[in-house]
Amino acid sequence: PTASNSAPTYWTIAPNFHAALDMQGAIGVDRQIAKSVTGNVTYLYSRGVHDYLSNNTSAPFFDGSTNMYPAAPLTPPNQDINQYQSGAVYRENQVIATINARMKMFSIFSFYTFSNAKSDTSGYDSFSMNAHDPGQDYGRTDFAVTNRLLILGDVNLPYAISFAPFFVYNSGNAYNITTGTDLTANNQFNARPAYAPASDCPAGVTSTRYYSTKYGCLDANPIGTNEKIIPYNVGIGPSNYSLNLRVSKVIGFGPKLAHAQGGGDHHHGGGGLGGRGLSGNQGGPGRLDAAVARKYSLTLSVFAQNVLNHENLSPPNGTLGGPFFGKSQSLAGGFFGPSTAGNRSIFLNAGLNF
Repeated sequence: PTASNSAPTYWTIAPNFHAALDMQGAIGVDRQIAKSVTGNVTYLYSRGVHDYLSNNTSAPFFDGSTNMYPAAPLTPPNQDINQYQSGAVYRENQVIATINARMKMFSIFSFYTFSNAKSDTSGYDSFSMNAHDPGQDYGRTDFAVTNRLLILGDVNLPYAISFAPFFVYNSGNAYNITTGTDLTANNQFNARPAYAPASDCPAGVTSTRYYSTKYGCLDANPIGTNEKIIPYNVGIGPSNYSLNLRVSKVIGFGPKLAHAQGGGDHHHGGGGLGGRGLSGNQGGPGRLDAAVARKYSLTLSVFAQNVLNHENLSPPNGTLGGPFFGKSQSLAGGFFGPSTAGNRSIFLNAGLNF
């Protein structure tokens, strides 16, 4: 056991613990839009059961079916019995649309996805707000991006020069808003505020209990009220976009080859469902450099990340009443994560093929 807020803590595994199970079903339609242009639309449904979560099983019971806190403060337990459980669920609906154009001198690969994903867990190490009703945390998932757009181009210019722009856009990720206090006596401080009447948030008045936010007037201490607890992950972070650009020049030397390696239509499909739907021929561009009919080649390239120098931010801090509430404290990751300390990065690269 380890000490946590003066209460000893023990960890156990639920006796009915199961391995998580994920299921997917999809249906898609392909269409030849023009001679060199194809399109695809896919609907994808995902369902997960026995998903993992953690719970403090020694926390006092309160009826979460009313979506309100109890009438009186709960008494914290004299010990914390934390348990790994597998009773969470996950559901996601996705629509994926792709358009691809493959011409002699250039190609464009693009896809758009709409996603609506909900779950009552954020992973094995996430604790339920109400230990006796994990479903009260059923809401938008942390990772789901409602709208995502990607456009990848490849332009072959004379003198073995290639020009490859890459644009990606994501709408904001969800984030949870909490009071920063332990209203459910589970020793996790992940309680959420409740919706208060607008009259409790008069303009120009500062309060340590009521906070006027873009999500409404929120009550940080709604014990004993008839106010409804806000949904899990009701907050929406900032949207992000990034324009990247790669320009390369290939210099061939040495004996001539009968056929250039990778010549002709050098684009090929990728693997996995990803953002291309069900179609087997909707992959993005393959190699992004020109092919030369020489045994040896030197490739010089410049890659610029976030050309427009847009500030891509992570989801804001969700602790109500804290000094950083509603403010992003770091840059976004993934497609938008800079490789250096700055927003925009430029890389020079040289590669020898022999």
